[in-house]
Amino acid sequence: MVIGANPSLLGAVAGNADRALTRNALMGWFALTISEASAIKHAVYARRAGRGFYYLYSGGAFAQATATIGRQWASRVAQRRARSTPFARPCPHTDAVKRTRAWP
Repeated sequence: MVIGANPSLLGAVAGNADRALTRNALMGWFALTISEASAIKHAVYARRAGRGFYYLYSGGAFAQATATIGRQWASRVAQRRARSTPFARPCPHTDAVKRTRAWP
């Protein structure tokens, strides 16, 4: 895995993208926690439909994210993959254990 050996390549790829990344995308690409992502410089925009805000990261944010993860990127991704079970979680709206549904 080339990126695992040199995480700065991930920052270069993100910097060359034609659009900014949302906080969720940044957290996914760089395996950051929410507090780490919030500490990185970002722009805040109001949502058009509904209440709330969204956060966009671009430019120097990717260098900051790369500095935050250092060479731990591959191990962080492996830990995240080991913790997640994205396809079959018990449905919270029923007490039947056998009924499950896929969650995004």
